[in-house]
Amino acid sequence: MSKLNRSRRGAVLIPAIICVMSVAMLSTAYMQISMDKSREARAAVEQKQAFYVAEAGLAEGFFALAQGKSGAVASPDLPAGFGSGIFWVDSHDLGGGRISLRSTGLVGRGRASLSMTLQRHADSLGSFGIFSDQDVHVGSGALLDSYDSSQGPYVAPVAPSGGKKRSTNRATQASPSAAACLSSNGSITLGGWPGAVVFGNAQPGPEGSVTVGRQAQVYGSLAPALELRSLPALQVEAPEAAQDYDCQGPGTGLLASGNYQFNAWNLHQGVNLTVRGPAQIVVDRLFLQDNASLNLDTSEGAIAIWVRSEFVAEAGTSLNTTEEATDRFSLMIAASQVQLSASGTLHGLVYAPEADLQWPGGLELFGSVAAKSLAIGANAKLHYDRALGTSPEGSSGVPQLVCWRVVELPPETLVTMKLDPLSVLKASNVVPVKPQESHVLDAQAYATVEEEQKAKNGKWNNGCKGRRAWRIPGKGGH
Repeated sequence: MSKLNRSRRGAVLIPAIICVMSVAMLSTAYMQISMDKSREARAAVEQKQAFYVAEAGLAEGFFALAQGKSGAVASPDLPAGFGSGIFWVDSHDLGGGRISLRSTGLVGRGRASLSMTLQRHADSLGSFGIFSDQDVHVGSGALLDSYDSSQGPYVAPVAPSGGKKRSTNRATQASPSAAACLSSNGSITLGGWPGAVVFGNAQPGPEGSVTVGRQAQVYGSLAPALELRSLPALQVEAPEAAQDYDCQGPGTGLLASGNYQFNAWNLHQGVNLTVRGPAQIVVDRLFLQDNASLNLDTSEGAIAIWVRSEFVAEAGTSLNTTEEATDRFSLMIAASQVQLSASGTLHGLVYAPEADLQWPGGLELFGSVAAKSLAIGANAKLHYDRALGTSPEGSSGVPQLVCWRVVELPPETLVTMKLDPLSVLKASNVVPVKPQESHVLDAQAYATVEEEQKAKNGKWNNGCKGRRAWRIPGKGGH
């Protein structure tokens, strides 16, 4: 009997073992499924985050393009950091004023690449021509005219035979968007003996008028505008951790291409300084002392100078651009304290919405100038380039979106590794740059940023020509 009981107990053990093994197998399968679901959920989150980071890259590229830069931000070798990921933006000129921006965002194992095409218009500030928010006074002997650089180089105008000066006509009013060589929200006064000459429309404000001095000539309409035009405010942030840039003279100097921030930029007597484009310079105070020369070399790229608090160019100083293209230089003055007494020849845009600007007779301008008030000196020559104001009606000057789409990922090493990009960068001793500090004027300008990063983080891996050889964390080597 006891033997039978023991046999029964052994028979029960086998099903119990089978049940335990079944539960263990089911638990293992459930854990595997749970881990797979967790990985899928994490991958989905990282993929969505990468998409958002790529969108942030497009926004940064759009902002850079609106500032007159190339639209490119950072690079695959030196990407910009954003949140828990990185991005870079490539820019390609499609011709016809269209720019393609392609942003690649990486977060964890998530990868996303977005592209948008923009229509880049000429800066709307150039549509003001020669403009003053208040009254304009044109000195005796001054010449104001216009041309279109897109149609060919400047050709001096010839007065029509038997041409007579126009009288003020208040019966017909002109649209504020109508092309005017000289315009104002107030009144316009043309000096005489010898008379100032305007080849084109002289357009006062709705309540303004044109006073034509003896021997002065206006070969165009004097009709006032229908409504006032407003000068957009100019916001220039204070340079961060900037130092003074003193150019001691006499002698020549060169400021190479790049992005610069200065507290005070001083050109002392006898200095002959050349700024080579592409360059963007933000300065709090800019001073040119007597007999100093500032030459703007735009042959390789555009130059933009932003002045925040004060701009002084004393009598005897010289300002010159090397190229005839008017879309390659801009002097943006947010300051109300402006003294411009220089001579020379400028091709570009001068914009000073808060300044009472006295334009000297010895400084010839090809382009556009707009200010709070404008007094044009005797014998001055200002030639408005209509190509600077060719934006479509109603355009704000900001690039317009043509199309937007998701595109294939680029064949970059950081993308194909499928590893956390921040870990890869850390293993390679590379620190992502800040997005606002990584806008690219062009490849040559950004190379200086990469060189600085290279010097900071140590030498790049040898034997890898032209591109960064990223190291896989924990494995080393190439």
